[in-house]
Amino acid sequence: MRAGQLRKLRRKEATAATAARSCGACTACCTVHKVVELNKDYGVRCQHLSDAGCGVYTKRPQSCKDWYCLWRWNVLSEAERPDLSGVMLDRMPADPLFPDGKALVAREVWSGAFDQQQSLLDRMALTETVVLCYSDGRKVTIGPPAKLIGVQTRANVRRHLPVS
Repeated sequence: MRAGQLRKLRRKEATAATAARSCGACTACCTVHKVVELNKDYGVRCQHLSDAGCGVYTKRPQSCKDWYCLWRWNVLSEAERPDLSGVMLDRMPADPLFPDGKALVAREVWSGAFDQQQSLLDRMALTETVVLCYSDGRKVTIGPPAKLIGVQTRANVRRHLPVS
């Protein structure tokens, strides 16, 4: 499948999956995510973000139109919305770095949010490999020990051991 076809499919699936869930007041992705079309890096507030939301919403970049966090995909609870929890979760594209080729990426919306949301991160890490991207630039990979065996990353790796 070509990249363009994959984007169209993801957009179609995302539209169907998010029909009941809109961003509302949440604008966390406008700061947390990289937007190549705008030359905006991770963790930098978008130049088009205002108190009313996206100032160019109807003409926003294609990467903004195509992207949905796991909260919008209805994977997380209302309380886990990124602007409320401080944690933005997304599925990484296929990556041979991980044993099953996939992982979640969690981006810290504000400093200390990962500490406040440890139970959410622990729940995700019970079954998934999760790359934690801290607001200060650090990266740590957590997940089930079996999935972390052999993971060679530039990031730190710590095994997730479920609390009994």
